Amino acid sequence: MADMASVNLIGRMGKPAETTQTPKSSVAKFSIACNGFKEGSVSWFNCEAWGKTGEFIQKYGDKGKQVGVDGTIRIDKWKDQDGNNREKIVVTVDNIQLIGKKGEDTVEANGGAQDDIPF
Repeated sequence: MADMASVNLIGRMGKPAETTQTPKSSVAKFSIACNGFKEGSVSWFNCEAWGKTGEFIQKYGDKGKQVGVDGTIRIDKWKDQDGNNREKIVVTVDNIQLIGKKGEDTVEANGGAQDDIPF
């Protein structure tokens, strides 16, 4: 069996997604905050969604919106201007679900498909 680095997160968007165009596709970058087990602790995760999934979060996501994401994680490493080693964890989003308040529809993007969930 192959190794894998998959992740499932539920958190709130820190701000609207920022979309940029690449030669082959577009990518929406955003971050989500997830509460920790300890009161007052929060972990921030950098996320990127490509193509139709990115267009979906750009259109429907907003600051404070609760989302569920499934994807893979990687660690980007680089040296800053002072030569110090830097790194950050990035989640490449495969599926995203907007989680609404009670009584609101929940909307999901799965590789660009959007479905209303009946509950």
